[in-house]
Amino acid sequence: MKSGPKPPVALLTSDFVNTSLSAFLCFSGRLFYPSYGVIERPFGIDALKDQIAAGAFMWVFGSLVFLVPAIYLTTRFLANGRLISEKTGLERTRALAQ
Repeated sequence: MKSGPKPPVALLTSDFVNTSLSAFLCFSGRLFYPSYGVIERPFGIDALKDQIAAGAFMWVFGSLVFLVPAIYLTTRFLANGRLISEKTGLERTRALAQ
């Protein structure tokens, strides 16, 4: 089975969902779970600021989980195409030299 650019596209699509939820948590201006504002926090941080920090953490590290493999697979896919072309060029050069 030939592996084309499908896995990176799937990873980027999944990252879109992660980014959407993270942005909502960061920029909503209200608590996503109102019951979260009732409980006591261990470090005394405001519930909304805690939600914003969690959204930012999820945005950065959650995106890395999707983007690093997508970049790796894309570069590998592009390098394989280039290697095939270079190999064909090398074979042509050897054939002309004989």
